[in-house]
Amino acid sequence: MDNLKNPPSTVSATDLQAEETKLNQMQINLNALYRQRGDLTLTAPFAGTITAENLNPGDKTSTGGSAAAAFTVTDTTAMVVSIGVDELDVTKVQVGQTATVAVEALPGKTYTGKVTSISPAGVTAQGVTTYPVEVALDKADGIYSGMTGDVTIMIAQKQNVLMVPVEAVKAVRGHSYVRIIDANGEEQTVEVKAGLADDTNIEIDSGLSEGQTVITGTLSSQNSSGFRMGGIGGIGNFGGNRNQNPGNNQNSGGR
Repeated sequence: MDNLKNPPSTVSATDLQAEETKLNQMQINLNALYRQRGDLTLTAPFAGTITAENLNPGDKTSTGGSAAAAFTVTDTTAMVVSIGVDELDVTKVQVGQTATVAVEALPGKTYTGKVTSISPAGVTAQGVTTYPVEVALDKADGIYSGMTGDVTIMIAQKQNVLMVPVEAVKAVRGHSYVRIIDANGEEQTVEVKAGLADDTNIEIDSGLSEGQTVITGTLSSQNSSGFRMGGIGGIGNFGGNRNQNPGNNQNSGGR
C-alpha cells in the first residue's frame, strides 16, 4: 500500500496498474466472503418463536423455492383461526365482521377477533362445499398453534327485539306461523313476520306482543310446553363453523 501511495520514480505505470488490479480483486474476494458469511445466518421474516426444527445435523439442504424450511417460526402474538364456512352461509360473511372464539383447551375463556379473508375457492369433501375463512384474534394469550375451538361470526345484530324459541315458528309455503295460548286459555295459530335467527332463538318483527305465551311443542291434555316472550338486549346470527385450528399468520387450515 505504501508503494501505491508514494510510488518511487523507478515504478513504471504498468507495474502500478497491475498492483491496482490486484487490490481490486482482493476487495472483490473480501466482499464475496462477507456474502458467504451472511448466507450462513438464517433470519426469520418476522418475530416469533421457533416451534419446529426441520433439519438435523449433517442433512444436506439447498436454496431456492424448492428448499425445505430449516425451522418453523410461529408468531404467537398474531394468531389466525382458519375455518371452513358452508356455502349456504359464506355469502353472509364479510371482511371486518367481529367473531368470538372459544378454545376447547381453555374452558371459560373467550377470545375476540375479526374476519380478515374469505377465499373465493371452495373445498368440497363428501358432497359438502365449504370456503376457507380466516379470523385474526385481537389477543391470543395462552393459545398454542394447532388448538381447536368454536368460532362464531356475528353477521347481523339488533338491539331490544322480541324473540321466541326457533321451534315455536313453523314455516308453511313462505309464511311463518306461531301457536299461542290466548287470554281464554285456548290455542290459536297466528301469522308472524320473522327476522334474524340463531341456533336457539328467532326474532319476531310483527304478529306477537311481549308477554304472550307461545307453544313450542305438541299440545295435549297431559303434556304441553310453553315459553313466555320478553325483550332481549341483542340477537346475533351464527355464521361460522366449529372444531377449527387456530394457527399463525403464515398458515391456514381447513375443517
